[in-house]
Amino acid sequence: MIVQLLLLIVLLPLADLLLLLIIARFTGLWPALGLVIASAFCGVLLAKRQWRQIGQRAQQQLAQNQIPSDLASEAVLVVLTAGLLITPGVITDLIGLSLLWPRCRRWYRERILNWLRSAFRISIFTPSNRTWQAPAGQEVYDAEFRSHPPATKSEPPRLEEDS
Repeated sequence: MIVQLLLLIVLLPLADLLLLLIIARFTGLWPALGLVIASAFCGVLLAKRQWRQIGQRAQQQLAQNQIPSDLASEAVLVVLTAGLLITPGVITDLIGLSLLWPRCRRWYRERILNWLRSAFRISIFTPSNRTWQAPAGQEVYDAEFRSHPPATKSEPPRLEEDS
């Protein structure tokens, strides 16, 4: 996974630069730079608009006593979109523009969440499920929380110093 991530970090900017140089060769330097600047400017404005829409939907869901859990991943993708659109390059701009469409963003989100589910193992331990055993060689941390009523003393506890 680390090798794939490093290849992505190295190869994507190189491919972006190569494609930008090819476009600049056919259209000229200034039109190519104008394309990059215009796509970054428009993309950031569109991402800002999407960010506001997600915020409004989150507020509506919170007002209805719902947890906007699906909007959290969507908000992360909108931030990623803005980052891709600010990054100079044609490939990153195309990926960023595709992330601006909610249908494409859902497609990306499904793929990313499926990858995260396959990459990480999540086990849920509930009190009714006391027969669960940890896989060999893995540590399990267990904690319990109990709420106690506050003390009824009128004075707060004092810390004493040893002299």
